[in-house]
Parts: sequence; structure tokens; C-alpha cells
Amino acid sequence: MKKIKPSLVSDVVEVCPSCGGETTSRSEVDSFTYGASSDQVQLTASVIVYACKVCTFEFTGPDAELSRHEAVCRHLGLLTPTEIRGIREQFEMSRAQFAAATKLGEATIARWERGTSLQNPAYDVYLRLLRNPTIMATVVSEATGAKDAPLSEFGRFRVLRVTETMRSHSKSFSLRTA
Repeated sequence: MKKIKPSLVSDVVEVCPSCGGETTSRSEVDSFTYGASSDQVQLTASVIVYACKVCTFEFTGPDAELSRHEAVCRHLGLLTPTEIRGIREQFEMSRAQFAAATKLGEATIARWERGTSLQNPAYDVYLRLLRNPTIMATVVSEATGAKDAPLSEFGRFRVLRVTETMRSHSKSFSLRTA
């Protein structure tokens, strides 16, 4: 790990994995290489570095890996794990409910939210579309299978079902300029 800019030394108590001693922590900008051969780029992420007060061993934890993963996501133009979890939480859905509605695997969603894998660009576009409440309502409506009833419940998410009557009424609607 190449250290660029240390800051914020604090007395966070963490046990040293080397000697069991007490540690301090600091926030640091970490520069790391992402990609293979000619596609390599240098990325940066803000990470917490722990330093042992006894043996001076330094280490990072899982939060640092998540910060690096989010930097990779931003570089690739993908939603970050935090943003993916935010989409699901926006509609107050559990992972199981979100998976049932979107037809995505629950384990896949968990891996994306934990930052242990990256979604491909097609799934990224799908997730971005799901941020729109109207699109999510349509997805949930399709998942529940009752397309003729105007309202239903999916978890704590209230769904307005799009019916043929609604579609015909929406075609006659238009906005006028002032």
C-alpha cells in the first residue's frame, strides 16, 4: 500500500493481529493500481489505517476494502455498493423482497451490496432504472402477477398497478407550457 496523505489520528481501540496490542487509527488516502497490463490505472480511496502502539504493525480492515471497491466502481462508471443498497432501502424492501420483484438472485444482490463482486454494465443500467418509482412499481406489479387490480402491497411498498384504462388515459394527457 502506497501512503499518500495521512490525517486524523485518533485513539480507536482495535486489537493488533500481530501482537494483540492496542492500536490507534488514522484516515489516509491510499493509492492503488487497478486493471491488468495496458489497462492499468492508479486509483485513490480514503481508508482507515490501524497502527499498533506496541509493535508498530500497520493494517487496514474490511472498510478499507469497501472504500477501494467503491473507487473502482466510480472509475468504471458503476453504482457503488452503498448506492445499490440505497435503491433497495428507498422502497423499504428486504433483500428477499427486492430479489423476488426484480428477478435478481438474493445472493447476487448481497454480493453487490457488500462489495464482493461488481455488477456488469447491463445490470448496472437495470439498477439505475429501478431508482425510478414508476419503473419499480411496474417491476413489482409484474412480479406479483395481479395486473388488473389497481393497488397491491409488496412488503411495505405500495404499488399502483398500471392498467389498460390508465394507459389510455395517460395517452390523452400532455403538459402545456405557461
